[in-house]
Amino acid sequence: METRQAAWDRYEAYSRGLLERRAHGWEDIVLLARDAIASVPLERYDAVIVDEAQGLSCAMVSLTERRHNRRPRS
Repeated sequence: METRQAAWDRYEAYSRGLLERRAHGWEDIVLLARDAIASVPLERYDAVIVDEAQGLSCAMVSLTERRHNRRPRS
């Protein structure tokens, strides 16, 4: 239980630090990009090929799907 509390304390300190600096973490940047491009159609391409997809986070998959105006899978 102490390890879990220590991890949570570090996460909270990290989150506070981001807010104080008005900064974003990596996943936040991916989600901001996803939202920013949602309204921009990509008519030039019919598909996206992703190499090493096992390294993508859920946010990155969501970014790719949103880019093609598809509803992300649940």
